[in-house]
Amino acid sequence: MAVTNQWTRREAEARIGEVLEAAKTGGPQHISEVSGSFELTFIPAGKRKVGELLRQEGPLEDGELDER
Repeated sequence: MAVTNQWTRREAEARIGEVLEAAKTGGPQHISEVSGSFELTFIPAGKRKVGELLRQEGPLEDGELDER
């Protein structure tokens, strides 16, 4: 089966386990519906987005930055 990162909302709802696993192992997943789209991204425990880090005080810890 080919790996995809594009899903319709109906596909994503019916195959949520596959969508979550694909986000974890294959990168961001895009789910489209008539009014727009969603992007599902897996963030490993202990990693935070840049915006979160910029809002906190003090120095970064090693490995704390999620560069995606």
